[in-house]
Amino acid sequence: MKAKDYAEKYIPKIRDIKTDDDMLLFCHELYKEYAVEAQKIIIDRNVKFDSAVISVFREQNKKWNAMVRLFENAGLPVIKRDGFINLVKDQLNNNLGLNTERNL
Repeated sequence: MKAKDYAEKYIPKIRDIKTDDDMLLFCHELYKEYAVEAQKIIIDRNVKFDSAVISVFREQNKKWNAMVRLFENAGLPVIKRDGFINLVKDQLNNNLGLNTERNL
């Protein structure tokens, strides 16, 4: 999906959020959908090298940042720029013990 498609799907959901727990669930759902899309891209492109995986993550992060701008333009600054890549780094560092500071 394109950033515009994500914005069209998620902006109405944001407007319905009433609690911090709902916001947390929203953010988790959005990140998960982006991560699943990244995984599909990696599989579709038959990625074999780490550098290509990193390229996919960066590509997804650019789309994330475009979506951030669309959210902000709608008056909903609820997600942060580079949020996708930062969550990926956290996942890799914490769950796999990798040091992603130089690569991502």
